[in-house]
Amino acid sequence: MKIKLLHLALAAPLAFCISPLSHAQSENEASLSTEEAVASSSITSVKREDIYITGGATQIKKQPGSAHLIDQNDIEKFEYDDINRVLSHIPGVNIQEEEGYGLRPNIGLRGAHPHRSRKIALMEDAVLIGPAPYSAPAAYYFPMFAKMEGIEVFKGPSAIKYGPNTVGGAVNMVTRSVPEEDGGRLNIAYGTDAYSKAHLFYGQRTDTWGWLVDGINLQTDGFKDLDTGNDTGFNKSDITLKGLINSDISADIYQQLEVKIQYSDEDSDSTYLGVTEEDFQDTPYRRYAASDRDHMDAEHKQLMLTHYIELDPTLSLTTIVYRNEFERLWSKLNGFDTNTSLSEIFANPNQGINVDFIQVLRGEINSSDLGPDGTLIVGNNDREYVSQGIQFLAHWDPMLLGVAHEFEFGFRLHNDYIERNHTTDSFLMTNGELISDGAATVATTTNKDSTDAIAIHVQDKIRIGDWTLTGGARAEFIDTVRKDRSSSNADDISNEDTVLIPGLGAFYQLTPELGLLAGVYKGFSPVGPGQNDDIDPEESINYEAGFRYYEGAFNTELVGFYNDYSNIKGVCTFSSGCADADIDKEFNGGAAEILGAEITLGYSLQHNDLSYPFKLNYTYTQAKFAESFGSTNPDWGVGDIKSGDPLPYIPEHQASFSTGIVGKSWQNHLIVKYVGERNDTANTNVSPSNRTIDGYIVVDLKSNYKVSKDLHIHASLRNALNKVYVTSLRPFGDRPGIPRQVQVGMKYNF
Repeated sequence: MKIKLLHLALAAPLAFCISPLSHAQSENEASLSTEEAVASSSITSVKREDIYITGGATQIKKQPGSAHLIDQNDIEKFEYDDINRVLSHIPGVNIQEEEGYGLRPNIGLRGAHPHRSRKIALMEDAVLIGPAPYSAPAAYYFPMFAKMEGIEVFKGPSAIKYGPNTVGGAVNMVTRSVPEEDGGRLNIAYGTDAYSKAHLFYGQRTDTWGWLVDGINLQTDGFKDLDTGNDTGFNKSDITLKGLINSDISADIYQQLEVKIQYSDEDSDSTYLGVTEEDFQDTPYRRYAASDRDHMDAEHKQLMLTHYIELDPTLSLTTIVYRNEFERLWSKLNGFDTNTSLSEIFANPNQGINVDFIQVLRGEINSSDLGPDGTLIVGNNDREYVSQGIQFLAHWDPMLLGVAHEFEFGFRLHNDYIERNHTTDSFLMTNGELISDGAATVATTTNKDSTDAIAIHVQDKIRIGDWTLTGGARAEFIDTVRKDRSSSNADDISNEDTVLIPGLGAFYQLTPELGLLAGVYKGFSPVGPGQNDDIDPEESINYEAGFRYYEGAFNTELVGFYNDYSNIKGVCTFSSGCADADIDKEFNGGAAEILGAEITLGYSLQHNDLSYPFKLNYTYTQAKFAESFGSTNPDWGVGDIKSGDPLPYIPEHQASFSTGIVGKSWQNHLIVKYVGERNDTANTNVSPSNRTIDGYIVVDLKSNYKVSKDLHIHASLRNALNKVYVTSLRPFGDRPGIPRQVQVGMKYNF
């Protein structure tokens, strides 16, 4: 099954363009505000129920599964650029912070390992947005959050519609729509560490066409102090163009065609290198001189064409043709030219020759003092990714035998690939600086992983009285190939996988305020290209049950979950401590169990002209291996893992709390986030030696003041208490969270 998608991707939009647009009449198809568009099934710049997994704000209360929506009001209230801070307001989300700014977030759901968000269905506008979601799902590219008008997290049975990774659930980000009225906004901000933000968008709309341009630039010098004095921040820009044409609303059949073109680039001084535990206590934001050449250059391009046709009020079809291209060159310290890895050095920095290695990393002694072992190897991971395809989504909402149905049929033809061109260069630490030793560049990995996939899903939502029943299934037909491009004589490694992923959910409206929900579905994560025949897919049966209660200004939700893994799968990555030659190697972990509970409480007290909003989220997670085995996966730890050992980097307790005072022209908000302690590895019987990472509390403050109808001033104090905390010990050493940051800015609508 070799699917030639590129020709389809080019041909399909041409077919749409030459097809004449006809027209439709509907009382509800009038211009809507963003909030109304989210909550309605009427037509705006795109069909909202096809973009929002949950169906929007009004539908989310009756979802037969755990679903959460952060809308545009919440996004603007907190003015976050970092997706990690946004998602901390949603229970059941596991986040492993990295560089402090959310450039490459690590997101997991319900105990699924958060590393590079590879265990979730990560989407933008309902289209997979990972660089190569089948061939290399690690999300080294992540969209700029500032351009989003909504984000949803779905952990229930409906997540099976999106795949290919359905173990944890789905995260869908919705980009700014073409406006319903002419206008735009300028948003600028400045802050600590030379932080600056410039965000401008503008669009126009008529009855039959519209357009939008949305441009953002974020930059900072960074909060870490590099021994050489160089910057440790980033400069990232993004521009998105949208254009649409639609039929007149007075015609019989409504059609709409939208084009989206996006380009972004990133220039960042990111590093995987941390510091020793002892150095962290004294100088937590220090960066060793050996990381001076760590740098990321990346660019992303996207083209999407979305065609919507409503044949009658009960039948519609959405077709999306998409292509994403991502290129990155990440230069980073691999280690020393010796058999002793950086992981081993940082695990035991005060033993034997490791003391000298650490001094070289700091720039305190020269590489020549250690002889050949003192040579430092810098890897240059040059990668090109492409993700492309065409997907169809049909909705049919008939009354059959007196019962209301909402049928959905989806079909996706997808191709993605990654080309790796990894090389290394060798350097000598000399008087605190990295100097090339003059040796030639060495090619280390030269291969191409590619995947062709067909995905089909069907779902029926039935409404019978107070019951809403949802049943569906997803089928995946996956072909993968690994090609060794370094040798013309090397054989390709091909694999095929076919899987059926069912799900069933139920919601019962017990009273007008109280609803009960329950669901069961299959979790699945496919085997990647080039793996050994003994590697199995990750599979689980996931259960959930709970209730939702809404009464006036008060709402609460409690959901318990249990994920029963027949096989949990690990992946070797450089950022988890793997050697370059083992990157993307997969490991079977056998049976595992993850259970927990998610609680949400919300209330808004009104008094005179003031309101006092309150929201609390809490997640309890118990994640453990359910059988013993010998591990060779650095992500879990190398050695004997016992049944009952914890899964690394999954906190047992985490919570977020927000409150505030809101007046007619001003708002003040307090946000508190708590993350409990986590294990770095499964237990003390594996290497590197296991450490428990302490829990932490971070407090943010946010204020907004409305000067006039169009002019707003905002200020924030992030990590207001200047908490020093460790986010990760991977891959090499203690890595800090971001310290106190002050930011002030203004928004002007025009």
